[in-house]
Amino acid sequence: MPAKYIMSHNYAYVSNPGGVADVAQNLSVAFKNNLAGFHEVFPSESRSKARTFHRFASEITLELRHWRKDVVLIFPNYFAFPLPGSSTRDIVVVHDLQYKSFPQFHSLPKRLLLEASHRLARRRAAGIVFISKATEGDFDRFFGLPRKHRVILNPVAVRDLGAIDARLTKAIGSSPYAIANFHHYPHKNIEKVLSFFRQMRLQYPELKLVLTGRHSQIGLLLRQYGLDDDSVVVSGFLPKNMVLQLVANAAFFVSLSLFEGFNMAAAEAAKLGRPLLLSNITVHRELFDDFAFFVDPHIAEFPLSSFNEYLREHRSKGYWKFSDATEPEAVAARYADFFDEVLAEPENRA
Repeated sequence: MPAKYIMSHNYAYVSNPGGVADVAQNLSVAFKNNLAGFHEVFPSESRSKARTFHRFASEITLELRHWRKDVVLIFPNYFAFPLPGSSTRDIVVVHDLQYKSFPQFHSLPKRLLLEASHRLARRRAAGIVFISKATEGDFDRFFGLPRKHRVILNPVAVRDLGAIDARLTKAIGSSPYAIANFHHYPHKNIEKVLSFFRQMRLQYPELKLVLTGRHSQIGLLLRQYGLDDDSVVVSGFLPKNMVLQLVANAAFFVSLSLFEGFNMAAAEAAKLGRPLLLSNITVHRELFDDFAFFVDPHIAEFPLSSFNEYLREHRSKGYWKFSDATEPEAVAARYADFFDEVLAEPENRA
């Protein structure tokens, strides 16, 4: 048995983090409580702000540092480079293969780096964890499945949040609001969120939309869709607890992404019992098929009457079926079982 398990935060420990960082943080807390011999590696302050290639190099350095040690290295992001001849047992978490479906959203260097990472992980990693069956299916389609792999859903942590922060109450007022909790990336499809929200406002003029995260040129987009500060509250990046307070008090959560590997924000909202307005994509169907309202993210007219009916019936939908399976301790236990399987295999020094 190895002396220790080491998890790298070279990619996850960044300013204004998103879903990948949430996964790493939730796993970290659960591992500390449940996995003997668990350690973590964090980048220096300068490295945490470094570009992708430098952080990628940090992962190689981490493995070289433990080259001849019988340790398990856990990479919670897919930028890993399992090296031939190393005694480490590398566990790589694959979140999604968005760059394959939407190459236009990624630079050529990043696509090449991802391609190399996935191919090398498939060949040399001791084990690969896919965060959804959708991601596993994409990996199989493009690369073929690795010898040792498992689907383990992300750990989703929601806490006793207390009353909503007074700063948020002042910004939002007493109006009901929808929340769109994501940074502004092309695949998040914020233009369609704004288009649908404008249509909702025709029937519900008191409804507001709260946007969290980084949103470049949001003023221009709001003007383009005839919206203003009275109808859309742009909070910017907020600490996780404040985001969850907003989600817990929202009339509904909205995500019209063109692609996701899991969608942590939607899972948090589901775990908090909120209604979900989601794009009809593969992973949303996998995780939220009996809980959410699905809409084609490409249509122009929002099906408001059907959505209103869904909202009326939402309370009858009860508990999200993956609430227990995504508890961090339960997820950590599945990882520990997978580690045991990997360690039972003869070392592969190819």
